[in-house]
Amino acid sequence: MLGKLPFLCVEQERRGGGEVHAIKELRELHLRVVELELLASELHLRVVELELFELELYLWVAELELLCVELHLWVVELELSEPELHLGVAE
Repeated sequence: MLGKLPFLCVEQERRGGGEVHAIKELRELHLRVVELELLASELHLRVVELELFELELYLWVAELELLCVELHLWVVELELSEPELHLGVAE
C-alpha cells in the first residue's frame, strides 16, 4: 500500500527507510481527512437547518398573506353591509 503513495516513499528514503514513520504520517493524514469529513458533515447540517428555516419563513409569509386577504375580505363584507362605512368615499 505504501508503494502507491510516492510522497510517503520519498519521506521514507529521506528518513533512512523509517517505515514506522511513514505509517504514522499516513495515520495522521487519515485523521485529518476524518476531521475534514466531520467538519463537512457539520457544515452540511447547518445548511440543511438554514434551508428548513427558509422554508418556515416562506410558510410564515404565506400565512401573513392569507391573513391580509381574509382581512381585506372582511373589510369588503363590512362595506357591503354598511355602505356608510365605505372607506373609499370622501365625506
